[in-house]
Amino acid sequence: MHALIDATANGSVIRTDVFDRPPDERWGSGRVTLLGDAAHPMTFAVGQGAAQALEDALAVTDAVTTPADGIEAALRAYEQQRIPRAAKFQTMAWKLARAGTLNPPGTAIRDTFFTLSSPIAWRMQAKDMAVPV
Repeated sequence: MHALIDATANGSVIRTDVFDRPPDERWGSGRVTLLGDAAHPMTFAVGQGAAQALEDALAVTDAVTTPADGIEAALRAYEQQRIPRAAKFQTMAWKLARAGTLNPPGTAIRDTFFTLSSPIAWRMQAKDMAVPV
């Protein structure tokens, strides 16, 4: 593996920083709103960044296609619909990413916990990842 990395030209390596932050209570103001990483940046820990952006796109499209009370109300409705679900994954990703940076004893405890709780975790993940109807 190291030989492959050493053989890679420096110019071929692309660095992209990963950012996250706690969830926000609102994503927009007036006729402006955010979606995807701009609204809810998260680490790769739960693999939900792109999926949440797609859910945002569908929800905002649905909200603005037939706005009963105007575009601003439609955008606020979109935010109210999406913020709780996106915040759940954003918070989960933040916690899991931090769990990966523990010291060796903490990492061993984490790994043991994940191993022992796997059957429960898989069921919880299937429930959590289900797209709301």
